[in-house]
Amino acid sequence: MFNAYETVIDAVTAAKKTAIATFVRNDTVADSLTKWTDTEAAVAKNIIKASVETATVIGTEVTKAVQEAAKVDLSKGFATWAQDVQKTTKAK
Repeated sequence: MFNAYETVIDAVTAAKKTAIATFVRNDTVADSLTKWTDTEAAVAKNIIKASVETATVIGTEVTKAVQEAAKVDLSKGFATWAQDVQKTTKAK
């Protein structure tokens, strides 16, 4: 579901790992930076997943509320209002 986001995250992660492999000569530091990069990617993917799930739930609930509001029959309310106006007009 999140393939586009994951593809971008994976591409950035791969670029970072390539930069680490190319420019960092100390193996201990390189391993640490690689682990950091992997952790960043995992966190980014979790954030996107949670954000999309939250937006989906909110969107679903808003849609339900709008659909429920659309079920209100305004013609009945208008008819009652029109009758009240007629009674008021006749009374004068």
